[in-house]
Amino acid sequence: MTMFYTYVLLSKKDNQFYTGYTKDLKLRFDKHNKGLVESTKKSSSTIACVL
Repeated sequence: MTMFYTYVLLSKKDNQFYTGYTKDLKLRFDKHNKGLVESTKKSSSTIACVL
């Protein structure tokens, strides 16, 4: 059985929430924080909140 993580990111820049899910939480957070994910590309600095 494959385990998925659901997460919520809060952008420090625009105070917006972004949600998603992934199998590899660390890799996904790294991609968000490096600007490699389209939805958070312009929000750069994020705070991660794992659900």
